[in-house]
Amino acid sequence: MDAGIAAVCGALAGSVATIGAALATGWSQREGARIAARAEHVRQRREPRYATYKELIAATDEMRTTFRPFGQGGLGEIPPMNLSLVTSDVLNAANEHGERVKRAWLDTQLAGPRQVSVVATHIQDCATTIRAMVISLRAANELVSGGHQLPPGSHMEELWRLLSVAVRDLSKLLGDFTRAAQSALDHNGAEDA
Repeated sequence: MDAGIAAVCGALAGSVATIGAALATGWSQREGARIAARAEHVRQRREPRYATYKELIAATDEMRTTFRPFGQGGLGEIPPMNLSLVTSDVLNAANEHGERVKRAWLDTQLAGPRQVSVVATHIQDCATTIRAMVISLRAANELVSGGHQLPPGSHMEELWRLLSVAVRDLSKLLGDFTRAAQSALDHNGAEDA
């Protein structure tokens, strides 16, 4: 091969190598930027979710702690009905905790993902049940305290049982929600979480 063709081939090889290197560098930079953008997106989603989940966990735990005496019986037993435990302070606590859980539940519904929202909805339903049972039992307590008898068919024992079961369910749901929230926060964002 003569020197002219060798020079052209060398220049051509150098040009191809330079173009290849430029393409590889461009691809690498785009890939790096994509990874950085994805990491920032995951961080921006994780931080608000963390605060939202933390609030629902705190609100649920406070409600669970406040109403623990209504759910404690021996090995799966319902504690004996005691309407005198359902004071106006307990009613106020049910309303306050119920509202706080509801606000946190609404935020959790927006923060997602679906598996966390589903458990949060179960918590909200349970908190609503506790609140409704306390309202009914408080009304019965006021009747009895006022010297009246409960009307026939008032089903206070059944309401007491529902309250006890809801308080126990709230404890289980809090654990379920915490695990679902941890999973959502640990998610790397490769799929839509």
